[in-house]
Amino acid sequence: MGEIADGLNEVKNARSVLDVGCSLGYVLEAGRRLGLQSAGVDISEHAVKVCRERGFTAHVGTLDALPFADGCFDLVVMKHVLEHTPQPQVALSEVRRVLGPGGAVVIAVPNVDYWKGDKRRSDYRYYRPDDLGAQHYVYYSEDTLRTRLLRSGFEVVVFGKTRLRQALARRSVWWAAVEPMRAWAWRLGRAVGQNFKLQREVYVVARRGPDAG
Repeated sequence: MGEIADGLNEVKNARSVLDVGCSLGYVLEAGRRLGLQSAGVDISEHAVKVCRERGFTAHVGTLDALPFADGCFDLVVMKHVLEHTPQPQVALSEVRRVLGPGGAVVIAVPNVDYWKGDKRRSDYRYYRPDDLGAQHYVYYSEDTLRTRLLRSGFEVVVFGKTRLRQALARRSVWWAAVEPMRAWAWRLGRAVGQNFKLQREVYVVARRGPDAG
């Protein structure tokens, strides 16, 4: 539910969510509990069958040809999916197509700057040399993912998971009072994590930008 919550913070009056790589419908169930119309897409026929049995709209499909109409979703979730396509530009164009104006996408991918990826590529599971293409086609850092999103017509609005801070801010006057200090500490911790390559994944929320012209 956390990924949806992060996206909803950036979308006004959201009513629908699409989970790309929906598996057995865990994100779809979270969306339903929040009152959203939930739909999913997956390459697995078994996963889609299970989602349909649970009452969700789900289709077999691929990242480069999402089986949905233009502008029909307010939020798209892509958790550890984008790295599995050799054509990320096409995939993100498809995501942008199915998002309505003001819609947002939540993306999580393995971080190429994580220390194991830098120092132990031969035995790190994200860099299996015996199965490289079949596992992950593209490896992302914060900079490369940001660049890819900007080139695909998105505005990056959040880097890193922020829902704990937001939840506490809504529930605690004390927390709101110390928010400036907490925000500084969070930035310091993030910088340390980047410098020592401790971040396992790149996590981003990006809003659909306006159409060109």
